[in-house]
Amino acid sequence: MALRPIVPGEPVLADKVSGASGRAVLAAKLPEGMRAVAIPVTDVTGVSGFVRPGDTVDVLLTRQIPGDGAEAADLMSDIILERVKVLAIDQIANEGATEAQVGKTAVLEVDPLQALQLAIGTKLGTLSLALRNVESLEEAKGRTLTNRDVGNSRLYIRKRPTQQASAMAPSAAMAQPGSPMARPMPSGPSMTIYRGVEGQAYPVNLLGGK
Repeated sequence: MALRPIVPGEPVLADKVSGASGRAVLAAKLPEGMRAVAIPVTDVTGVSGFVRPGDTVDVLLTRQIPGDGAEAADLMSDIILERVKVLAIDQIANEGATEAQVGKTAVLEVDPLQALQLAIGTKLGTLSLALRNVESLEEAKGRTLTNRDVGNSRLYIRKRPTQQASAMAPSAAMAQPGSPMARPMPSGPSMTIYRGVEGQAYPVNLLGGK
């Protein structure tokens, strides 16, 4: 494929066509209006190397849930792109190379708006590829899951007090003004009167005593 216009009678040199020198082979394959964008992948986010040039994938974005109260474990995942063609893995753009091979980058064929989404997505969180059947027309974009949706579990474990906090609890109660433990106990005979759940001891003199 010609990389630039060639006039009649002009010598066809290797640097003017794709394939002969390997130069700009990927650019020559791009349809009009499409872009080639590379995203980082690993053995996990790249489907263990089974995503190869020519495959069709969905792109997932996993990130922390926005908000001041969100913690590091509060995660959400979205499908931001669907049915995207893979042009290359690392520097391999040959669709005949079908053997699994773990790469560090995946080059995707996207339109300009999708290219912007990928650029922002790489900064927001982790991008993952989901390999799909090339003939599949199923749509799942727009659905969001959080870490609380995984497994549909409603169990929740509250933080247990530490041994140091448990040991300090009685002494803290004694230090609080007005608490039953903070009131001095009578030295002689006494009677305890309970009002609600709190009791108070009163001294009782012996019959005929002063």
